[in-house]
Amino acid sequence: MRRFLWVVVAVVLAVAGWQAWERRTPIVDAVAARFAGTPDSPQAPVAGTAAQRTASAAGGAESPVTAAPDGDAPAPPGDAAAPGAEADPRTAASNAPTAPVLSPAQARERMRERQRLQDCERVVQATSPNSAGARERREWRWLPPEQVALEQLGLREVAARVGQGCPPRPLTPAARRQQETELAADLAAAAAAGDLEARLRSWRYEDANKDASREALRALLYDILLSGDAELIAQVGEYHWMVNASNQTTVEDLVPHGELWRLVACDLGAACGRGSRALDQLCLSNSTAACAAPTVESAVQGLIPAWQFRLLQQRRTELLARIRNGQIAGILDPPQRAAPGGG
Repeated sequence: MRRFLWVVVAVVLAVAGWQAWERRTPIVDAVAARFAGTPDSPQAPVAGTAAQRTASAAGGAESPVTAAPDGDAPAPPGDAAAPGAEADPRTAASNAPTAPVLSPAQARERMRERQRLQDCERVVQATSPNSAGARERREWRWLPPEQVALEQLGLREVAARVGQGCPPRPLTPAARRQQETELAADLAAAAAAGDLEARLRSWRYEDANKDASREALRALLYDILLSGDAELIAQVGEYHWMVNASNQTTVEDLVPHGELWRLVACDLGAACGRGSRALDQLCLSNSTAACAAPTVESAVQGLIPAWQFRLLQQRRTELLARIRNGQIAGILDPPQRAAPGGG
């Protein structure tokens, strides 16, 4: 009888152990899945414009005007991430947003939004203590004290005005990379829709040595001139020098193309006075005397040597006369005039 009881106890224990093991299996699987990183639910993508996506993804981020309280300007979008934070390129490629199909009006709006974000970024950089220190060492130290005071006041006014209403700035490397990816997709979509500025901004500097690409850029610059858009014509100078490969120094090489076409655009109707985006951009960059200048022309005059400004004015008059007379053909070709002293 005693032996029979021991057999019954052994059977009961075996059944209980088997049931416990069966219950353990799904628990172990659930815990393993949890710590393996299996998400509970997919995260919905952020829709809207790049500025709206930035504001949504950067909750709690600082305003670009008040960013960098510790004295260092935050790294701009596209800077390298912190060590160990690099994303798998295969994952990044699979997560990259596809360029949407835009109408011409939508493409123009995306480019205006891009300009706005760039202006906000300029405010961040220009108002950082590092930037102020650089201006003091490289520019303001050479000016009279009263001029420095006017420049400092002008910079504060421009930064406050341009920075008003800027969206929150993404502060983490991942958020900055995401914004950069979205803006690149918007730029590609706007270029595909035929927007002239988007096509211009899509042109890459490394293509400057390729003949076919250089000629394509030349044709695009002519399209911009023919468009009559003065704000867009102001950007021609950033690319004009790339379309002419010169083996000798000419007067054209001594004229700063960016400032030249900026002033031509002013003559053609672009806003160039106080409060204009053109003058604000000069102030927020490293220009020496732009923040207190009343116009873009006076800012440029204070930026370059007197002899160079005289050459610029001469070339400006020639270009403006040709444009107003409809003589656009060949206007981007360099004048056949040797620089003083040969070359």
